[in-house]
Amino acid sequence: MRKFYLILLGWFMGVSAFAGWNYISKNVTGNFEDSEIWEETIPPVDGNVDRKMTINGTITRNGDLNPVTVEVNDSFLVAGNYANNRWSGLILNNGAYVEIFGDLSGSAGISVAKDATLIVHGNLSSTGSSLKVNGDVIVIGDFYTSSNTQVQNNGNLIVGGDFTHNGGGLKAKEDDIYILNPDAQITGPSWSLVEKGEYGTLTDFLEDEQGSDLADLVESIGLITSGLQWLGTYSSEWNNANNWENQEVPDAASKVIITNSGIAPVIDGDVTLEKLTLNTSATLTVNPGSFLEITGDVNNKGTIILKSTNDSLASLMLPETMTKSGLVNVNLSLEANGKWYLTAPLKDQDAGKPLVEWFYPDNDADNDWVYILRDPDGDGRDNWIRVDEDGVNGYRYLQDMENVAAWYKQEKVLDYSGNVYASEVQKTFNGKGYYMIGNPYLSAIDWDNPTGWVRDGISATMWSFFDHNGERLLQTYNNSTGVYTIFPKGYDESTLSHIPPYQSVWIKAEKAIASLTVKPSARVSQSEVPLKSIAQHISYNLIRIEADNGYLLDGAVIYFNDDFLVDAGPEDSEKQFNSSASTPEVYTRINDMAYAINGLPELDTDTLEIPLSVRNRIDSEVTLKFYLEQFADGYELYLLDGETGAITNLRQQNNYVYTPVEMGDVHDRFVLCLVKVKEVATAVKDIVEESQQFDINIINQRDYALLQISPDLLQNAEANIQVLDLSGHLVKTIQTRATETHIDLPNKSGVYMLRVSAGGVVKTEKVAR
Repeated sequence: MRKFYLILLGWFMGVSAFAGWNYISKNVTGNFEDSEIWEETIPPVDGNVDRKMTINGTITRNGDLNPVTVEVNDSFLVAGNYANNRWSGLILNNGAYVEIFGDLSGSAGISVAKDATLIVHGNLSSTGSSLKVNGDVIVIGDFYTSSNTQVQNNGNLIVGGDFTHNGGGLKAKEDDIYILNPDAQITGPSWSLVEKGEYGTLTDFLEDEQGSDLADLVESIGLITSGLQWLGTYSSEWNNANNWENQEVPDAASKVIITNSGIAPVIDGDVTLEKLTLNTSATLTVNPGSFLEITGDVNNKGTIILKSTNDSLASLMLPETMTKSGLVNVNLSLEANGKWYLTAPLKDQDAGKPLVEWFYPDNDADNDWVYILRDPDGDGRDNWIRVDEDGVNGYRYLQDMENVAAWYKQEKVLDYSGNVYASEVQKTFNGKGYYMIGNPYLSAIDWDNPTGWVRDGISATMWSFFDHNGERLLQTYNNSTGVYTIFPKGYDESTLSHIPPYQSVWIKAEKAIASLTVKPSARVSQSEVPLKSIAQHISYNLIRIEADNGYLLDGAVIYFNDDFLVDAGPEDSEKQFNSSASTPEVYTRINDMAYAINGLPELDTDTLEIPLSVRNRIDSEVTLKFYLEQFADGYELYLLDGETGAITNLRQQNNYVYTPVEMGDVHDRFVLCLVKVKEVATAVKDIVEESQQFDINIINQRDYALLQISPDLLQNAEANIQVLDLSGHLVKTIQTRATETHIDLPNKSGVYMLRVSAGGVVKTEKVAR
């Protein structure tokens, strides 16, 4: 019986080696997790594989892999770490290709046949068995073998990081091993060929493999690069040719290498490069007001430092796809007693954004204030919550596009490091209302860029802050029409829609669940004209109004187009009031709601009256200035002050000074009257011109008109006086022989025509109540 059992067991083990037992892929392109790519038996999708695998197609494993024997006849990509610990290990047959985007580690063997290629983006660590190389092995990170590993290299072993050989066999020719990093730590016993220096360097590799497919492959994965090398032998000045190899300053088409030697480079001004490589521990500093753009690729193993002040920001624009964005350091100096709305355009790869470490005051926490705008209850109501040494309710990190309001009594330097946002960023809003969003990128972003944003339930308007006489004022900008309220200093028509780096703006969610997505394509390159929406090219009948008290200012816009509505529409932008009580506010209203930008249907009536609202909280003279450069010539414009009775022809004088009578919002003091210009018969013109010799004089008072008529014109008959509205309808008629007559105007505010005929002289003039 015993003998029979052993015979059966042996038969069973033999059967287990048959094809139906192992995992064999079809000759297709697909994912490891897809059952359709396998012949009969399907490996576990969690990557813990208990049988031999044979790869016959181009297969991608999306995650870590912990297999036994893997034999590759075609291509195998592993988007994670590869644990090589069991059975015969990893076998690459002739012409096979394996690329591991994490680490390759374990005690099982590795065999790379002739014309086969193994690429490890992380570290390769072998703690047992053998490493047989007859093809090419490329390790971007560190290479490590223990005393139990036998290395037989008849192909090419190329290492980008440190090289550690802790005993064991190491058989190779001098030109078979290349250690490319000049700063690599090389460890081995005294008899080891690497300890004796019998290996190739980066220079050797470039000379030996110049123009070869292997050189192209190594460069394509970012392990080496060719280009201009920074020497830093003279100074830190980027544009000084003495600091560069061959005394050649890079241009926009240059590939640049920064090594950790000499004086570190500093950029003053705007620089554009095709490719940038920073070696380990190397630094590149971008000074305040400067801009660095890389258009092709970045391989940053060092640190890019952005130095800024609150008046002069440094900007960085990296490509959407790159080898390695690496570490970026933000060094932002804020002057004392400033109130700042900030955001962090970086993230910590492991821990997110450390709110406390990056923004919490380090001088006087009792007198410095740092707040974060957050919805603590998830009900769509954002609140300013003060940050303490534990963050907010024990949570120490910022969320994407989140905002910080800070008031530091002393000068503050924000100094933090992290990784850039390389892809799109989305923020969701729970409830209608106003929210603040921060620019997640290290360059300005354009609110107008049609491909850079996805607005789901978000209005076209943004409200942004700018400094004026040490105070922060709000500018309103409407994306759907390109119309704005105030033109801040330092901006032009192409930059009014930009959100600078480190900055935040207000937006409005118009539905209960709304979201805003910003894409890298929204970033603004200083080397190109930024994209603008087509609305920027539409011409409007536009009146821009500015309120200025000599200290602070505010603005409003009224404009006209056939597509606009009387009620609120996308062409309108609600008014956000400034926090400073010193700001003289001006705005219009739609259905009792305050609007900074008000779009109305195209003008086609003889007259239109638009009430202007003002808000004042300090007793100070205010100048209302009306910019009419974009307003058609077919209408006269009058400003009526209901408090003083003053009427100002804004075509003749485009500003009006008033003194607030009451504090707060006043809706019934000012009316803007638009009156269509009508042709007057030549004969009437002649009569009117003759009457300029003061035969007839009409003086507009607050609620009446004073009429003065020369006695000579009243000798033979009474004067005939007609009051008409602007549509030509007769309101009233008066006859008089008096040389001075008070004519009461209708109770309704507006512009009227006064026609006086006396002694053969006729005079017609507009008056307003």
